[in-house]
Amino acid sequence: MFLENILERARDSGKRIVFPECDDSRLREAVKIIADTGIAVPVLINCNLGLPGIEYREIDERYNNSFYELRKHKINREEADKLMKDPFYFGTMMVKMGDADGLIGGITAPTARVLKPALQIMRKTPNVSGAMILVSPDQEKVLVFADAAIIPKPTPEQLSEIGLKSAETASKIIGPNPKVAFLSFSTKGSAKHEIIDKVKRAAELSRNTCRVVYSNNEAINCDYIDSEYQIDAALSSEVAKMKAPEGIISGDANVLIFPDLNSGNISYKLLETLGGYRAIGPVLQGMEKPINDLSRGCRTEDIVYLAAVTVIQAMLNDTEKTQEGA
Repeated sequence: MFLENILERARDSGKRIVFPECDDSRLREAVKIIADTGIAVPVLINCNLGLPGIEYREIDERYNNSFYELRKHKINREEADKLMKDPFYFGTMMVKMGDADGLIGGITAPTARVLKPALQIMRKTPNVSGAMILVSPDQEKVLVFADAAIIPKPTPEQLSEIGLKSAETASKIIGPNPKVAFLSFSTKGSAKHEIIDKVKRAAELSRNTCRVVYSNNEAINCDYIDSEYQIDAALSSEVAKMKAPEGIISGDANVLIFPDLNSGNISYKLLETLGGYRAIGPVLQGMEKPINDLSRGCRTEDIVYLAAVTVIQAMLNDTEKTQEGA
């Protein structure tokens, strides 16, 4: 089962995951589970629950100089010192400086509170996006939805990058060779519109870039990137036979790229609210190290599963760095 699998993959890693928030019963219950089961070592800032297996860190000035050097082209020293008193900034700097392996926020704070320090401190690519991992009630279907959190109206170039980063996320968390469908209200030319042209252009860019960037990555098959698909043709083999008989995806997509943030966010929340799917994330894509967000409507279990995903990301980052240095 998918959910148990990601917990097992994360267990006993010893990875340290920062939680900048504390005053919430869901979080307090979640970090206890995370510590007790060995998924990670939770690190709480300015908060001491008195529970074993959890690290407690008070905000101090240890990162002030490093943060100022990162941001001195934008802010003065006084502004930098003030920001470093914010647990989200302090926690993100802990990850940046290698004193923690990842950060999870958003339990009580909006996405912007998590995202702003992450973009200023941990951004790796120009376009950061947010992917949701959706797990069906029987755990037989696991999907990645993007962008579901950050870019309201992506350009073809941004949408192309969202597709590639989402394929990478899926290959690491779900399994190799994800099938990526760029979605629209048309399937293979059934309608004409500039929005559809954007989706088709983004998919073409994504395939071409994939063949350069991921040419040596056996976990990503660049031929499994296709457009344009309505959602039924992307997910149903029977519908795909009628609407897209020559399509590459053939109703078997597991990475769904939406034309804009409205459609992506609404769709994942519909599946979660009406379809009983479990939503894990948003997983922020394009970061140097794992910084992940949660919906304020999350449950305790959602925090635990996102912690496991964050640990898996951190472990794979370590592996990639080892291979690069070999």
